[in-house]
Amino acid sequence: MILVTGASGYLGSHIVKQLVEAGKPVRALARSRARAEAEGRLAGFKIEWAEGDVTKPESLAEAIKGME
Repeated sequence: MILVTGASGYLGSHIVKQLVEAGKPVRALARSRARAEAEGRLAGFKIEWAEGDVTKPESLAEAIKGME
């Protein structure tokens, strides 16, 4: 599982796309899943979502669970 921070942004969404197309499992970190889904940059990709903010480490516990 690969965690991509900023996954719903312009650059992050392109990284997610490349990883998914390469067959890699991706967990996409976004501050707001609802907003990220509404923007649609990751529509149609098989990803796992996590909500959090890299500037607030306490919000990242779920996002990093199971990561190596």
